[in-house]
Amino acid sequence: MRGLDCFLEGSRDTFRIILPQQRGERLPEVIVEVNEGKDNERFLSVFSVCGPAEPSHYASALALNGRLTYGSLSIRHVLGAPMLVMSRTFPRDRVRASEIRDAIIEIARRSDQIEQQLTQLDQYRGGAGFRRPGQSGFRVDDRSPRS
Repeated sequence: MRGLDCFLEGSRDTFRIILPQQRGERLPEVIVEVNEGKDNERFLSVFSVCGPAEPSHYASALALNGRLTYGSLSIRHVLGAPMLVMSRTFPRDRVRASEIRDAIIEIARRSDQIEQQLTQLDQYRGGAGFRRPGQSGFRVDDRSPRS
């Protein structure tokens, strides 16, 4: 993460990035994860938690998604719970380091604002900031919610 002031933890295909505090706000957290898609294509996802995926937020999230100029909102399982996340996904083999850095900065900056718009709360710090009491570390499941 050359040129980016941050704390980085993780290994192999999942990393948690904590950026410095801005104007007295909480430390933003972003997760960078490599996943495998269809036909063994690998992709890199940069995301941050915006809040719980509750049906009462779906209409607002979809409306907001249409106005986002960078990234998108989706539902992702984080620590076993469905969460609304802001994310940007890249083909792993064609992504440049500068694109990853830009995604980390922009998603960290915007995800907290989106949480406040959707929930009127400031409860989550992003990716791994969502921890249940007694848990350490983080685990992300990329299962979509079943209808």
